[in-house]
Amino acid sequence: ASLPDSPETAIVNLDGRLTNKMGLGFSVMNDRQNILGRTGAYLSYSYIVQLNDDQKLHFGAQAGAFQNQILFNRIDANDFSDEALLVNAQSKLSPDFNIGLMWQWKKLELGVSSFQVLGNSILHEYQSEFKSARFNLIRHFNASARYRFELENEWSLNPMLMLRSVQG
Repeated sequence: ASLPDSPETAIVNLDGRLTNKMGLGFSVMNDRQNILGRTGAYLSYSYIVQLNDDQKLHFGAQAGAFQNQILFNRIDANDFSDEALLVNAQSKLSPDFNIGLMWQWKKLELGVSSFQVLGNSILHEYQSEFKSARFNLIRHFNASARYRFELENEWSLNPMLMLRSVQG
């Protein structure tokens, strides 16, 4: 059973190596959170630089576009004349860019990444009523550390620490 208005996310991701150093990927996502929705498609590229026998530098970038939606028709408001409310669902297309870098030394990995790098501002308008709503995409910054512990029978344990910050 599902909860009414609970978030729903679906992602399909295909990726693979082109060479030992390069990879390509494609992602499609659909995300719904109450009155907010996003549907997007992205192309990904990765590259690995071998620094020496024990160290590698991994680079990744993802570019694409998404359809941002504000579903104003799902709002249960007491006062529908409120200037902040638009009447119909609004949908706008917007570019998006994500980037990441990871340093690997033997079994240790340290990484940094940023999502919504462009920090777009999306304007939704209901022109016949002269109403508008601005939706700002906030940049996300991540840092991570992971270490691989080898266990028996080809098993490993990979604990990870991740920190996330948002702009603003």
